[in-house]
Amino acid sequence: MAKGVLAGGIATSFGTEAAGLPQLKVVAYNFTLQALGILCMTYVCWRCVTATNHGSEKTIAPSTSLEAPGGKEMEARQELQNDIA
Repeated sequence: MAKGVLAGGIATSFGTEAAGLPQLKVVAYNFTLQALGILCMTYVCWRCVTATNHGSEKTIAPSTSLEAPGGKEMEARQELQNDIA
């Protein structure tokens, strides 16, 4: 994915240079697109992101305790790490 994004950026830079567009207009256009993207992302995060999705799925029962899943296993791992140290 990184190669694709970098290739797209290089192609865009080449295209704006080849077309002879003023760099100030290109920067203004890119800043506007970025600002709109950030606004959209903020809206989506504000409305859709929750601490957990356990309450929205019918097949998963919400946890009533604060203990992490596999608590005994976590304790055993921690003891093993303490023994090694």
